[in-house]
Parts: sequence; C-alpha cells; structure tokens
Amino acid sequence: MRFTRRVAIAVGLTAVLLIAVAAYLALKPPISKALSRACYLRGLSYYGKDDDHHAIAEFGKALALRPGYAAAYVGRGIAYSDRHDYDHAIADYDKAIALKPDFAEAYNDRGLTYSDKGDHDRAIADYDEAVALNPGYAHAYNNRATAWYSKKDYAKAWADVKRCREHGETPNPALVQKLRKASGRNE
Repeated sequence: MRFTRRVAIAVGLTAVLLIAVAAYLALKPPISKALSRACYLRGLSYYGKDDDHHAIAEFGKALALRPGYAAAYVGRGIAYSDRHDYDHAIADYDKAIALKPDFAEAYNDRGLTYSDKGDHDRAIADYDEAVALNPGYAHAYNNRATAWYSKKDYAKAWADVKRCREHGETPNPALVQKLRKASGRNE
C-alpha cells in the first residue's frame, strides 16, 4: 500500500510539474519580450550616461532574450561606434537591416559609422537608402551633406543642407560654416 501511495504521489507531482512547465513555456515568449525590452531600455539609459560598456552589455542581454530585436542591434551598434569599434558596429547594423530592411535609422547610423571610418562613398549609399525609405528624414540629409563636404562636392552638400532645412531641422552649424568658407557661397 505504501508503494502504491508513493507511486500515486510521484505520478501526481509529475503531472503538476508538467503542467507548470507547459504554463511556463506558454508564457515564455511574452516574458522574454518584456525582459528584452527592459534590457534594451537599460542599454539606452547607460548609453545616455556615456557608459558604453554597460550599454553594450544590456543590448547584448536584450538580444540573447530576443535575437530578432533590430532596435537592440542598432543601439549596440551606436555604442560600439562611439567606442571606435567600427567593425562590430557595422556588423550590428547589418543584422538590424537584415531583420528589418525598411529600418531607415539603421542605414543612417551605419552611414555615420562608415563616415567615421572615412568611407564616404558607402556612407552616402546608406544615407541615400535612409532618405529613400523616409524622405522626411532630416538627420540623414544633414549627415549626407557632411559626407558630400568631405568629398569636396559642395554643390551636393548645399543641396542636402537645403533639404535638411526643408524638413524642419537646423543643419549642423559647424558644417554650414565650413561649407560657406570652402564653397564661397553664403546660403
């Protein structure tokens, strides 16, 4: 009788355990999404405090919980770029773009990293894609103007400064000043 009772208890506990595991697995995706969002927000917070090391770690945690989180790849890419770790930054932007091909900000941020590396042609190609996806993206116009300036194509730089203004943003004042001096124009 004792053996039968123990078996019955063990079977009952096993059933309860299986039900608990099934319930956990059913909740896991929403929990993972919420936890990854919390890690992403902590990453943004650390980044805002100029703590790139912890920002990268938090974005990494978000990605471990939700590998398809394109915004976390971009966040980590920005932090890597600020640390001059351009290859890791570009790899993260590439992943974000692969996950979300219409992510204009990812193209813009990858363009900034290419500019930082001195590869202005690739930067311009990324800014082109960013404004193709979002024609009102003033920051991308400003960044592309900077890349054109670096290539000494002042007419195209001025055109993008104008587009930036048309979309309600003030272009980088230092860029405008340098562009005026280099081009001899006063716009």
